[in-house]
Amino acid sequence: MIELAPNHKIGLSLANPVMIASGCCGYGSAYRPLLDLSAFGAIVTNPITLRSQRGASQPRLVETLAGLILNTGDQNPG
Repeated sequence: MIELAPNHKIGLSLANPVMIASGCCGYGSAYRPLLDLSAFGAIVTNPITLRSQRGASQPRLVETLAGLILNTGDQNPG
């Protein structure tokens, strides 16, 4: 086991330190037939709330001098 949060009162132990980042696999269910999800230590999903959310209105992407700002508003199916 890999201990990722040794100083936290609950800790975070994973059998594998490899995690799929948010956005790569959505909520994970679409990739179940394609990947052995148990091979990963964790899957970081897109935002999930108790109720569905429509997300932010347009425009969601704005260019600034420093780069881009993206506001999705945590759109999700709930």
